[in-house]
Amino acid sequence: MFKESILYIGFAQSIFAAFVLGTRQKVYIADRILILCLLTIAFRFLVKILSFEQITLIDPDFSASLIPTSFGPYLFLYTKYLINGREEFQRRDFLHFAPVVAIVTLHLFFLRDAISFNEVSFFERDEFLWARILFGLIFFSSVLIYTLLTFQRLNVYRKELKSNISYDSGGQQLIWLNFIALLFSSLFVIYMVVGGVNALTFSERIELAPVTNFGLTTLAYAVSYFGLRQPSIFVSLYKAIKTNGLEFEDESAKTKFTKSQAEELSLKLNRHMREDKPYLNPEVTLSNLAANIGITKYDLTHLLNDFIGQNFFSYVNEFRLNDVIKKLEDTSYDHLTIMSIAYECGFKAKSTFNGLFKQHTGLTPTEYKRKTVQKVQIN
Repeated sequence: MFKESILYIGFAQSIFAAFVLGTRQKVYIADRILILCLLTIAFRFLVKILSFEQITLIDPDFSASLIPTSFGPYLFLYTKYLINGREEFQRRDFLHFAPVVAIVTLHLFFLRDAISFNEVSFFERDEFLWARILFGLIFFSSVLIYTLLTFQRLNVYRKELKSNISYDSGGQQLIWLNFIALLFSSLFVIYMVVGGVNALTFSERIELAPVTNFGLTTLAYAVSYFGLRQPSIFVSLYKAIKTNGLEFEDESAKTKFTKSQAEELSLKLNRHMREDKPYLNPEVTLSNLAANIGITKYDLTHLLNDFIGQNFFSYVNEFRLNDVIKKLEDTSYDHLTIMSIAYECGFKAKSTFNGLFKQHTGLTPTEYKRKTVQKVQIN
């Protein structure tokens, strides 16, 4: 009963989430990719449901291959298009699904009635052992490669983000995509281990179906939950960045400064930060600050990274932290809460402020304030 129930639950959840995404007022390329991903998961559930009813459209064991070979490309492409905000799908990205097309074609038209993907008989020494091993290697490689590619794309994006904005809203970091990638790879590892035990012993030591069905349902719920909960997946981050006058760094646009030019610009920049305090604006951007001192954003990035030794995020927030510390030590600000002071000094998120403060001073804001009060009482 549980086996069948989990299939219906996973199928219903995948279809429902795909429907909600597809009926939004504005559906972006990234959303369409997520919809296809959910429909692929739903198809896998449908195949299993029909197999319980003795209706066979495709080998239920083989249908499991659709997830490891397609979910990785879906996740990577979703991440890619969410970040770059392109309005049209690039044709070359269809190549990411070539392995899926290849194994489905090979199975349906050449090996359908001759090969079984049941794990118990996976390593049987027959004429199709090579095909099963080849398919298994494709599945494993797809999961590994696309998980790594997704993490790489997210890391580059976050690095560039810190070079352009001075705040962290949480949603922009897309941390949930790390979780989905780890969940997907972890479920696949569990599947490989359980299936491997059965395959190597040529017996069903552990029933694989409940494991895969429960894991896939968990994955469907996780994608749906985070996808529908995270506002930033329904808007183009690229457009949002453009709206704020930001662009990712173009290496070819850098200007090479002489040492004396860099020193002069550094003095000008630091003076502007101290006197005009642009960091008090929670959403000050690289472009804003560059325009204020009369250079391009590429020049400012070059100045910060190569001469001052900080990225834009850490540079601006250091001024904010110093301002907070100064006010925490000033008794005339005792009527304000610590977070009120932080917001007044340009911080936008409590979590970002607390993390940076602890990193900067070695103490939490509360510990630092308590220590400051004790010092004043002693004096």
